Amino acid sequence: MKTIPSFVLALSLLIVPVSSQNSFEPYIISSVATLSKNIPKVQYIDFGYSAKEIVPEHIVKVYYFYPNDYQPDPRYVEAIAIFVEEIRLWFKEKSGETFKSVPAQIMAGKNNAEDYKKDGPAWANIYKELGINCDTKEVALIFVARTIEHGNGRSCSSDWYHADNNGDVTVSEATFDAEIIASETGVCANGFALGDWRCSANAQRGGIAHELGHAFSLSHPHGCDSSGLDYCDRSVMWSWWNWPDVGFIEEEHTPELSTLHKSEWLY
Repeated sequence: MKTIPSFVLALSLLIVPVSSQNSFEPYIISSVATLSKNIPKVQYIDFGYSAKEIVPEHIVKVYYFYPNDYQPDPRYVEAIAIFVEEIRLWFKEKSGETFKSVPAQIMAGKNNAEDYKKDGPAWANIYKELGINCDTKEVALIFVARTIEHGNGRSCSSDWYHADNNGDVTVSEATFDAEIIASETGVCANGFALGDWRCSANAQRGGIAHELGHAFSLSHPHGCDSSGLDYCDRSVMWSWWNWPDVGFIEEEHTPELSTLHKSEWLY
């Protein structure tokens, strides 16, 4: 059985603007010559969302957060829109519903990268600075500069399989390395070759979809940590590295699909 990569479940919170000294303005990136030729322009698809009424409180907010001693790479900022839209489309295909999101906001933190790493996990210090906790009734997908976070994803949800609960997700910008760095060099910044699951664009998308599942109150499938149940390989909440061929399941003790259908966050 494949060794499970260590995606860590932990608290992550909503990023909000914390500095007015950000010289890298959102949506100026289309004029930057360094945009990767491998990243197409994103076209946001509106599915109509006729089944449920959309309310502003139930729209996923997307952020890119970086410390004050780091200059964002515009290729990575552009890649966020591509990843989010592809994951939205995948949710629609696999569950029949999807989330609505807003374009990423770019935020500059107050501190340098090393300051965020003092006295605890860097992500926890960022969120403490912002004064936000996991009880916030919002869902945020937060991409963090690699000098603060260089790998893995984290999410929080207060109660599994309760459609009225929610959490937040934070991942490193290094999730885009396979398409931006390895597409040119053949190797990701972590040293793994393109095609290895640790340097795979699909696996990274699966990782984000997995963490969003947690944010929508989905847990790891029941029994998959101790046995080789056949449904484990079909769920993104377990075999996320096999994205996009995985999906969501409906099993005893693992009501993924029914939870998503009841969720206030999917339409």
